[in-house]
Amino acid sequence: MMTLATSFGALVLAACGDDTPVRPGVGSDTGTGDVQTFDVRPDVPTDVPSCPAGLCDIDVWTTPDDTTTGPLPGEFLWPCDNNSDCLSDYCVTINLQTGASACTKVCVDDCPEGWACKTTSAGADLAALCLPQLDRLCQPCVTDTDCGLGNTCIALEGGRCARACDSRACPDDYLCADVGTEDQANLQCLPAHGSCDCPKTVDFQNDPSNCGVCGKQCDYEFAVAECALGECAMGPCFDEHVDLDAEPDNGCEYECKAELVAVDYPDVAGKDADCDGIDGDADFAVFVSPDGTDLGNTLGTRELPFKTIKKAIEFTTSQPGKLMILVSKGTYLGQLVVEAGINLYGGYDRAASWARNPDVHETVLRFEAVDKGVVRTVIADGIDVATTLDGFVIESASNPVPSGSSIAVHILNGSIGFTLANCRIAAGSGGIGVDGQTGGPGQGGNDGAAGTEGIDDSCKPDKLIEGGAGGQNTCATGVAHGGNGGSSGWGDASKCSWSDTIGCVFSGCNGRRDAGKGGDGAGGDGIGGPGGAAGAPEKVGDPGTPGNPGPAGAPGSRGSRSGNLNADAIWYPTGAGDGKVGGHGGGGGGGGGGGGSDNGAIGDGSSHGGSGGGGGAGGCGGDAGTGGLGGGGSIAVLIVGAAPILVGNTLIYRNGGNGGSGGIGGEGGPGGLGKDGGGGWDDSAAGGPGAGGGKGGRGGHGGGGAGGPSVGIFILGESAPICDANTYSPEGTAGLGGIAGDGTSPDGDGEPGLNAEVVNATLECLGP
Repeated sequence: MMTLATSFGALVLAACGDDTPVRPGVGSDTGTGDVQTFDVRPDVPTDVPSCPAGLCDIDVWTTPDDTTTGPLPGEFLWPCDNNSDCLSDYCVTINLQTGASACTKVCVDDCPEGWACKTTSAGADLAALCLPQLDRLCQPCVTDTDCGLGNTCIALEGGRCARACDSRACPDDYLCADVGTEDQANLQCLPAHGSCDCPKTVDFQNDPSNCGVCGKQCDYEFAVAECALGECAMGPCFDEHVDLDAEPDNGCEYECKAELVAVDYPDVAGKDADCDGIDGDADFAVFVSPDGTDLGNTLGTRELPFKTIKKAIEFTTSQPGKLMILVSKGTYLGQLVVEAGINLYGGYDRAASWARNPDVHETVLRFEAVDKGVVRTVIADGIDVATTLDGFVIESASNPVPSGSSIAVHILNGSIGFTLANCRIAAGSGGIGVDGQTGGPGQGGNDGAAGTEGIDDSCKPDKLIEGGAGGQNTCATGVAHGGNGGSSGWGDASKCSWSDTIGCVFSGCNGRRDAGKGGDGAGGDGIGGPGGAAGAPEKVGDPGTPGNPGPAGAPGSRGSRSGNLNADAIWYPTGAGDGKVGGHGGGGGGGGGGGGSDNGAIGDGSSHGGSGGGGGAGGCGGDAGTGGLGGGGSIAVLIVGAAPILVGNTLIYRNGGNGGSGGIGGEGGPGGLGKDGGGGWDDSAAGGPGAGGGKGGRGGHGGGGAGGPSVGIFILGESAPICDANTYSPEGTAGLGGIAGDGTSPDGDGEPGLNAEVVNATLECLGP
């Protein structure tokens, strides 16, 4: 096959020619003596050369001059199928397009116009026959042989026949061009417009159906096909289609109907309103993915996302045009502090061209550390402009700290613009409450002192013998001293000489003294014992009365499940009431003094009785048991003094901690012992013994702490949240109240924890 010369490549394509080149295989005419073979008995061809309708105007054969009567059967031009149909015994093809055949005739040089007398092999013999001058110009070919003697098969439109023009003019719209080599010229008729199939009116520079060459169809899926300077180009996309990947080969591949929106915020339906390929607005977004990078990242684009949400927030706050952070699936550990005006959306998949489906592409925010006694994963503090957190799984770990709470989301201090939407929010379990402490034992009372023995007067009848001192004890609730023993008595006689006795009388040292009564023990919580009565002359003093025991301390109050708020607006469990300190025991009464002896005659003398023994001090009351601390809570969302919007969330809350048990009250201290009175002298009597102090009262038991709450939404303070279409899914129960210290006082047991979808519900947030 001959390729076209370079100069021909610039020609515009033309229609098929109207000249009549010789059928392939037929040689020179009879004047030259050349002999060519020719099929004179062809079957009707099935592969008819193509020539598009309306593009060809070629007379493939011309009838003889005699057209009035027409051929008779078997004569020249009579239609035939076989040689036997013809008088000449020769049936030849006369039209390459239709495959029509007709009878021919033997000739010398008398063939009509359009026919040529040619010598051909007809079976075993040579014959000169009138053969049609079949023109194969622009017909498909594979080799030069397909095009006839002297004609060339050129590389045009899959192979087309040219026609020699060295001795014969070319038809209209064809030009004679040299398609040979430097050494051998080869002049052939070629279509002036460079095409056999396309008409000359085709604009190969701009026709998308024939762009550059005939039949080259520009085609782009869902887009207008264009042709510019002979090269295909993609024009505008069809309605509701976008060329998202900027790859013309797949046309406008993204089906999307754009809407007139200023900013395309992600929505539940996942609609791409601005047709940028994501549910959201890439122009206003910062992107985050676990396989992203924080180091040196100044873009935060889909192609170069940040690794952490914290870094993305820092970057976004410095970029006024960025309004949202779009986060790819994965688990992000750490506490998230929401920044006002920066919207966060989860549920994307970077590997799937940032397709969004929060149910499938879980974006998990999880925090496990204890902060200010609680575990909090998301904190929205004072959000006063529209800010959204949407499409995340938010988990707070169980709190390992006793009485500590797990709060998945904490919204506080106004936060009137905050929206929490379409999230699965799961709080861990609260910590077990702290048990109260057991009270210590009360301080024991000190013993009283023993009384002093009686004596004779030894000329000193006025010598006073004091009773034994009472035991001492000072308690938190007051003093619990024992009473002192009574002093001894004596008579009015003396063993001294008359002159000494007279001297004593005049000096006032002589005379009877009655024994003293024992002192009363100190009273208070426990009544003190009265002192013993004084003994009459030569009579023993009465013993003191024991002090009464002190009363038990009052028990502490039960823990309340309502809890309280600390300075950081964090709910915490309050403790149950502490018990009261036990009352101190009463002091023991002192023993009465012993009566003195008197013989009645001067010189016979008298003696002093023994003094009374001191009473023992009362024991102090036992220390109080402290109240148990309430259990920590499991709270999905805690709202304090805020008005957020909660919509479409699933709220999961687990076990509240059991309340701590109350502490047991301490035992009261024992009372001090009373001591014996002193013995008498001669006929004088002994002092009475002091009595023991009373035992201190037992300390009061602490109350049991309340159980921790298990709550979906806990509302406190002046809050006005709006709740809609939220689902509440408890996966645990509230904690049990702690047992009061002694275990026998149900009234002191802590309250069970709150177990509810919404605590302190409002008109706009009632729960399911």
